[in-house]
Amino acid sequence: MLENDEVVLVGHSTGGLDIRQLICDLHNHERKYVPADGGEGVTCREIRERLKAVVFLSVPHWGTNVADWVYSHPAWRMMVLTELRAVIAGSRVYPLDQIEAGLT
Repeated sequence: MLENDEVVLVGHSTGGLDIRQLICDLHNHERKYVPADGGEGVTCREIRERLKAVVFLSVPHWGTNVADWVYSHPAWRMMVLTELRAVIAGSRVYPLDQIEAGLT
């Protein structure tokens, strides 16, 4: 990293959530060194200090409608989870694996 380098982060959708987590990690691990541009490491604090802007595009900062619906319908959630577990368990059955392989 050069002396005058500036960092601008742009995050779309869940990429914005990743940026939020990154900023928290940079704050919580100020003295930790990370590799930069294949050269010497820089501290998390140095990266944070060079952060000049963050742009969020369509980031679900407060969750999503789907997550809200799933949370507010526990009976449906349990039914879907039960069915998913059955599908996963069924996919581990050896004869079914052979049939799938044959079809593909």
